[in-house]
Amino acid sequence: MLVKTDTFVGRIIRWITRCEYNHAALVVSRTAVLEATWPKGIRIIKMAYRDYIVLRHPHASREKAGLLVARALDKVGAGYDSALIVQLLLRIWHLGRYNLNNPNKYICTEIIQYAYRKVNLKLFRKGDMRTVTPKSFIGKNCLLEKVD
Repeated sequence: MLVKTDTFVGRIIRWITRCEYNHAALVVSRTAVLEATWPKGIRIIKMAYRDYIVLRHPHASREKAGLLVARALDKVGAGYDSALIVQLLLRIWHLGRYNLNNPNKYICTEIIQYAYRKVNLKLFRKGDMRTVTPKSFIGKNCLLEKVD
């Protein structure tokens, strides 16, 4: 799911990425989502977002979707990758390509990308994107489809 929050940081993210949404989370049940936030890291919270869209992979069976959620749940408690945010900003602003990614910490879009990779579901038509923002999940290159 992609979320539009009304926080100061959320507004900055939307402005920088030129996207309506500033956060990504994975629906794990009818009442809960898994997300990566600063400073909490990866956690499960009660679904309380009001402004969001749900996206689904067209080739994800129930079994595959369950495995995807299970792989993401394996990472609950992992830290938030603040350095990756710096890396994304540098790339967005064309200030260089640096690898600041910590393989044991995640940002909101990265945990989703991780879970899809673990169950061998391709997210993007053209390869595996390195710079993924919420906007990436609604772009033409992404295979996810909006659920009405």
